[in-house]
Amino acid sequence: MIMWALTGDISNDARNLITGTDYFNKELMLPYESQILWAVDQRGSYVRIRVTPDFRDGELVCRGILYESLDLMYEDSEATFCVYIRNIQKDPDVEINYIDGSTF
Repeated sequence: MIMWALTGDISNDARNLITGTDYFNKELMLPYESQILWAVDQRGSYVRIRVTPDFRDGELVCRGILYESLDLMYEDSEATFCVYIRNIQKDPDVEINYIDGSTF
């Protein structure tokens, strides 16, 4: 779950992967990842990140993530946040079966 842009790690380690929708990744997570990248690249900050997937009752697909970030150098940083990001589709007519990953 730690963004590739920070680590450059392409090993796809199973401990760093979840299944997420395109909308979840590109629309919902990207603004927060951009804030972190800006703080690191432009301000030279050190940022701590913790991402906790929300799996329930043996489901194969997580419902969302708790995304926590702390800029260790600047108190006023936009890179400091704690948000829950739902793993959903943009189209309201498409629902995810979190048990097996199918859609309906």
